[in-house]
Amino acid sequence: MSTHRLIVDVDTGIDDSLALLYLLASPDAEIAGIAGHRGECARRTSGGEQSELAGRVPGP
Repeated sequence: MSTHRLIVDVDTGIDDSLALLYLLASPDAEIAGIAGHRGECARRTSGGEQSELAGRVPGP
């Protein structure tokens, strides 16, 4: 079975966070990059959420 190499563009909402976790756990997906933006959440909360998420994703 081959893997799919992906660049994922997500916001900090729960739906995109769960989709990212699903992809990280999938043996069929190889995450080549993750781009983040604040989406529809408040500016004051988006930076902290992105920083927390970035700390949990291992680098190359």
